[in-house]
Amino acid sequence: MDSEEKTSEIIMTEVVRRMIANEISGRVDVLCYSRFPKALPGLPSWVPDWKSNSIRSYYQINEAAVEENRRDLFLE
Repeated sequence: MDSEEKTSEIIMTEVVRRMIANEISGRVDVLCYSRFPKALPGLPSWVPDWKSNSIRSYYQINEAAVEENRRDLFLE
């Protein structure tokens, strides 16, 4: 299959698989960006839908709050 023939769903799935399988970075946190509903109906549930407008996930909001609390501790 040519890259021109690949659908957005196939490309996004391949990108996430490579991000997770990368021996150096092992970006498992990319799974936190998956949410519902998805604009692409053929996308696996664990693959983020990067075509839709991205809203901050609970993971991002929680991480930002933890980082802010850490900074506050050092300022006191």
